Amino acid sequence: MEPYYTDPNRVNTAPSTVPEMTGGVWPPPPMGQAAAPLSGPACVFRSLYRRAAGKVAAKANISDLRVGTIQFDAEGLIIQGQAVPRAEIRLAIMLPLVLVSILFAAIAGTIMEYAGRHDERFGVRWSDVKEILLSPTKNEACVVFDAPNYAGNIKTFSLGMRLGPDYYPLFAQSAQQYAPTILSEGRLRNATSLGVWIALGVIFALVIGGLIAAGMSSGHH
Repeated sequence: MEPYYTDPNRVNTAPSTVPEMTGGVWPPPPMGQAAAPLSGPACVFRSLYRRAAGKVAAKANISDLRVGTIQFDAEGLIIQGQAVPRAEIRLAIMLPLVLVSILFAAIAGTIMEYAGRHDERFGVRWSDVKEILLSPTKNEACVVFDAPNYAGNIKTFSLGMRLGPDYYPLFAQSAQQYAPTILSEGRLRNATSLGVWIALGVIFALVIGGLIAAGMSSGHH
């Protein structure tokens, strides 16, 4: 149903063009003479991303209008203002940008992980080695030691490694010979726990879901 003020027989006092923003605030409502002036007041508004209480409002679309004027009349309302692009347009732009940014982050991480490798050599005294863990079922081991970081501060590091069937027996024998008191067997755990991966997945899903919901909840004008 068309708004009542689009009736060609009715004279609308609202201007056909949207006035420019002045200092970030809309100018006062337009003044002018008309054969059939509106009877009610006009109010300047800025939209809020909020809804009225009630079941109907909870399911209503969020309007695309952001700033403007709303004018009262005996027959209804005249709403005029500046609107953001339609939800379909915003979603079509924002969703690929999010996905592309994630792809760029993955590419950058891969480059730093492999192409950015450099030679490094340092020694660790036995007094600074805290633990050596062996995992014979997978030919893996982990050395926990204290060493200075890039800033020269002493930090504890874990060096997990897969040695393979050729070198694991030699590593295990050497560890037993030089550091039997700090040697143990067990299973190496992932540096990033399953809970963290789940949390990251939930955050990613919320971001994508939020974009979709924001697009779907906006009005179609």
